Amino acid sequence: MATSSDLLDLAGSHLGEDGTTFWDWYFGGGYANGSSTPWCACFVSWCLDQLGVSCVGIPSAYVPGIQAAASGAGRALSPADAQPGDVLIYDWNANGSGDHVGFCVANHDGWMETVEGNVSNSVGRRTRYWSNVLMAIRPDYDGQSAAPTTDGNVGNLDGETGASTTTTSTTDESEEDMQFICNYNSGG
Repeated sequence: MATSSDLLDLAGSHLGEDGTTFWDWYFGGGYANGSSTPWCACFVSWCLDQLGVSCVGIPSAYVPGIQAAASGAGRALSPADAQPGDVLIYDWNANGSGDHVGFCVANHDGWMETVEGNVSNSVGRRTRYWSNVLMAIRPDYDGQSAAPTTDGNVGNLDGETGASTTTTSTTDESEEDMQFICNYNSGG
C-alpha cells in the first residue's frame, strides 16, 4: 500500500488540471465545468483510489457525507493534529457543515499548505488558516506519514480567508509568481 508521500506526489502531479478526469472517474461522464460541477471530493477520492488507500467516507462526491462518516467513526482530527497526506474538510461559513475538501501538504503553527481540486476549476496549491479547517481525516496509509517540509511552493495569504481567497505561490518548476483566486461553490 502507498504512503502519504506517494499520495502527495500523485496529487501534485495534477496541478493545473481541470476536473474532467476526476468527475468522469466517479460519475462515468458528464463533467461540465468547475462553476456548475463541484469536483473537489472527486479529486480526493480519485487520488486515494489510484493508490489503493482507504479512508473513512471515501470514495464520495459529497463533502458533508465524508465529514459525517469521519465523525461517526471517531476519525475526525483537529487541524493542529493534521499531518501531510491527511484529508482536510473546510467550512467557509462556520456553520459546522463541510464545504470543500483537499489534502494537507504541511502543517505549520496556525496554517497549512494544501493541494486541492476545484480551485478556480483546477488542481492547485493553497495556504489555509486552521480556522477554515473543520477537521482532518487520516487515511489508512502503509508506512510513516511524511514529515512537513517547505519545498519552495509555500503560498502567502493576502489576509483573506473563506470562500474567496487569493494566494500567491512560487513554484520550483517555473520560479514565477502565480496568483490564484478561489471561488468555491457550497459542497465542492
